[in-house]
Amino acid sequence: MAYLSVIDYVILVCFLLFSALVGVYHAVRGDRQRSASEYLLANRNMHPVPVAISVVVSVLSAVTYLGTPAEVYVHGPQFWVVCLNKSMVAYLVVFSFCPVFYKLQVTSIYEYLDMRFGKVVRYVGVTINFVYLILYMGIVVYGPALALNAVTGINLAGSIIAVGIVCTFYTTIGGITAVVWTDVFQSVIMLTGFLVTIIACSVEVGGLTNVFQINIKHGRGTFFDFRPNPTIRHTFWSVFFGLGLMATSYIATNQIIVQRYLTCRSLRQSRLQQASGR
Repeated sequence: MAYLSVIDYVILVCFLLFSALVGVYHAVRGDRQRSASEYLLANRNMHPVPVAISVVVSVLSAVTYLGTPAEVYVHGPQFWVVCLNKSMVAYLVVFSFCPVFYKLQVTSIYEYLDMRFGKVVRYVGVTINFVYLILYMGIVVYGPALALNAVTGINLAGSIIAVGIVCTFYTTIGGITAVVWTDVFQSVIMLTGFLVTIIACSVEVGGLTNVFQINIKHGRGTFFDFRPNPTIRHTFWSVFFGLGLMATSYIATNQIIVQRYLTCRSLRQSRLQQASGR
């Protein structure tokens, strides 16, 4: 079993420390945490580029990093069709949801539920989302920590506590501004990890050509499956429309995402970051 070296631990600590320092920086510079609007929406003054990157990072997670390759390995590459419906998702969100939230100048989607349906629906929505986030965060934090423990020997509880404390710290003191810029920093690490993994694995099996040949040999070479059979796990129709509608609901109405694109300076910039982020 491979264990981390001293330099690996130094890099890990530096990564967590830098994330925490981003929160400290945005907490102390310019007195920008004096109101709820500044803390939760960065005074609606964020540039669309970091916001777009933050949206992408918030959609992706360690579960995506671990789960999607496993899904493709077991059920074939048909899942790639999800990349084709991004323009549809962006169009629906940009022209249907963004204008409503900007016109109403809401801070959260729950304010909209209150305006449109009343307090009962608002509280129901808050409760459902709270339960969802508790379950989701448990999986997002525990899954990678378990994988890290299996391959490196890092203490499971220790890794969960360390990541949880750092994330809570910079979010609490730095507000949404710290969250967005930390996401930008983490996107660089994530992209580097993707590239290193792809390159290293391709080299290990003799190149990308061999990767595709091995997959085709073992029955994983179907990139388009137009069969209208709903019992098949992945077809063009289920992935394009099914996951497309699911992505639309998540991007358009999830508070994690909505709060980010409401930080942009204008509706036009919000639409720009949504289009580029998807």
